[in-house]
Amino acid sequence: MAHEIWQWIKEKLQAAKVWLSRMIKHAWLRFIGFLADLPASVWKRIAIALPIIFILYIIVGMALVHRIDDTLVLDIKDVPGTSATVEMAASLVEREVITNR
Repeated sequence: MAHEIWQWIKEKLQAAKVWLSRMIKHAWLRFIGFLADLPASVWKRIAIALPIIFILYIIVGMALVHRIDDTLVLDIKDVPGTSATVEMAASLVEREVITNR
């Protein structure tokens, strides 16, 4: 009984896979047809706009998101039996990843 149920599930999954692949292929062909119908002037505008948008995104994103903490004072815990270098690296990582997201 369990074997028949498993076979039925496999058949349904295979049918769903075939249906999904047909739908993806159909959507892809419609998308390609839409792109082929665009005039050259639109492609020229896209070719000019994309690099400009990307560069502006990088510059604005850099200015808004990245905040570098350049303080030289670190609060390093002096734990016996541990390395000061490892504690300093852990403190720097915590400061840049957790404190200054």
